[in-house]
Order: sequence, then structure tokens, then C-alpha cells
Amino acid sequence: MKKNQAVLLVNHNEFLTEFQNMLKEHKSQMLKEIRTRENNQPFTIDEISKFFKCSTQTIRNWSAEGILNPIYVGHRVYYKADEVNKLLNR
Repeated sequence: MKKNQAVLLVNHNEFLTEFQNMLKEHKSQMLKEIRTRENNQPFTIDEISKFFKCSTQTIRNWSAEGILNPIYVGHRVYYKADEVNKLLNR
């Protein structure tokens, strides 16, 4: 065991509050990165999966379900930054 590990006891409400704060921070970082993209540059499936920390198949499933609307350019698939922003603000 590492020397700097510790056990922290918290109740259910404290855990939920801390978890919600972490989610808000992560969401704000993602929104900041989306807004700094030049000229509303589209995202690739890989970029979106890294943002949401999910698999590329999940992104494809969201496309099939209409949660995200893909843009096809040749054999490549992109997503507008506005679409990703809408998904984050649900």
C-alpha cells in the first residue's frame, strides 16, 4: 500500500454533493474547450468519445438514436460543435 493513501468516511449526501461538484467541473472544462474551437470546427467520433469518456460505439449509438446528428464528408463522420454543446446542456 502506498504511504499517501487514506480512507475517508462520508455519508450518502456528502458523497452525492462531491460527485455533482466533480461533474460540474468536468462539464465546464468540456464547454470551455468546445467554445475555443476555431470557426465552429466539427468534432470527430474519437474526439467526442474522449470528451464524454465513452466508447466510439456509444457515439455511433447516439447517432442512430438521434441524440447526435452526424455530418458525412466522404467516408468520414463529423459532429458540429453546436450539437455537442446541446448534448452537454441537456
